[in-house]
Amino acid sequence: MMLSLVFTFSASAVFTSQGETNQVSVEITQSTCPDNSVTYTFTGCALERADGCWWLRTSSQRFLVHLFNYPNVQNKDEITVTGRFATDLDCGPCVFVPTSLTITGQC
Repeated sequence: MMLSLVFTFSASAVFTSQGETNQVSVEITQSTCPDNSVTYTFTGCALERADGCWWLRTSSQRFLVHLFNYPNVQNKDEITVTGRFATDLDCGPCVFVPTSLTITGQC
């Protein structure tokens, strides 16, 4: 018997559009990704997976984040990232890709 699993992650983010800051909820699933024309900002704990990919764990959810361009990030660094969601990357079908990253401490 084959089981099919669908993972759904809920994310809360702040994004800026035309000078306004808005609070939004984001649904991230295995097969769909949030609108990649929207820029989001998250703060959370960077957790390295065994395969070299990363999770970002915030206060209310966890999702994949693409940190290959940020080699200075260490496991369990607290980071603030701004960027967009993308599909078809190495780590999974829906991955957050930062355009900026700040290490704010340890978690």
